[in-house]
Amino acid sequence: MLRILSTFNFKKFPLGLVGCLVLFGMTELVLRHYAGYIRPPSDSIIFYKNSRLKQPQSYTGLFLGDSTILGVYAKKVAEQVSQDLGEPMSFYNYATPAQGMPAYYLLLRKYLKDHPAPRYVFLSFSPDAWAAPPEDHSEEDDHLAHIHRLNMMYSPYDLFSVLPLPLWLQSCELRLKEASFALRYKNRVKKLLLNPEYIKDHMVWIRHTSTRQSGTTAFGRNVPPRLAEVKGSKLYQRKLALTDENIYWLERFLELAQENRIVVILFQAPLMDVIYERLEQEGYLRDYEGMLVDLQKKHEKFFYVTPLFEAYPREKFSDVIHLNGRGNYQFSQWVGPRISQTIVQAQE
Repeated sequence: MLRILSTFNFKKFPLGLVGCLVLFGMTELVLRHYAGYIRPPSDSIIFYKNSRLKQPQSYTGLFLGDSTILGVYAKKVAEQVSQDLGEPMSFYNYATPAQGMPAYYLLLRKYLKDHPAPRYVFLSFSPDAWAAPPEDHSEEDDHLAHIHRLNMMYSPYDLFSVLPLPLWLQSCELRLKEASFALRYKNRVKKLLLNPEYIKDHMVWIRHTSTRQSGTTAFGRNVPPRLAEVKGSKLYQRKLALTDENIYWLERFLELAQENRIVVILFQAPLMDVIYERLEQEGYLRDYEGMLVDLQKKHEKFFYVTPLFEAYPREKFSDVIHLNGRGNYQFSQWVGPRISQTIVQAQE
């Protein structure tokens, strides 16, 4: 051991360390320059929507929700509602993938810091957004991905107000681990280096489609999922139930909206007919609408579109829960007139 130490040149050690740090820093800069190719689609969408929040442009109405409404053509819906009501409207789709119920409250609060309050918020989320987390921690990767997405958009200060202390500490730990872009996306960088063709599968066009279509960033295959794939999914097999925690955060959201005189209109993305039948048999759809009726009695500026749930055939979906291009086009045409009707109802 002493012989090894005696042959080690400690004078050159600082130079080697500096060289390693310089090389690592250059790698970071290069990877960040090509971030649009490296980030997964969900992260690219969150990154872009977060950058939009820093811009001064404001809107008459905001679409807030999860990935099930990313494909709603906000610009086209605004044109339809403007025509129906005889007044100019501008909408933007601020939907973000899988951040959890408190994220809607955080996003609206963040928007209101730098923008005038919108007149309307159109809120929607997948039925499984209400489900309690699994007790066996079998979805640990999903859990970490959820915290990762929250970290991308919100500061530790923001998250401290909505996360239990153990989760907040976990988010801080993950934030430190992911401070390096290279380490955060090391697996995707490895795929890119091993297979340059992999770059073609990345969604570099997210920024362009979002800008052109007011936040719309539908993605996914146009080939519908197989029936066996649907029936084997967690959404089909797992019994859903409304949780007190999620209802609490929806109420906090409605209170924030009411303080700012914002009308909240809740709507739902269509469900696959097989999923619809399953949730209807379990009584989930009935319980869900009953919960909305109770909330409507407590919040005078809260409304929901009727009919609340629509069933679409499997051919209109790209996976178990997300509509494909044809499904999104049909849904965007459907939701515009329903929003117009609900706005008229809110004005009475």
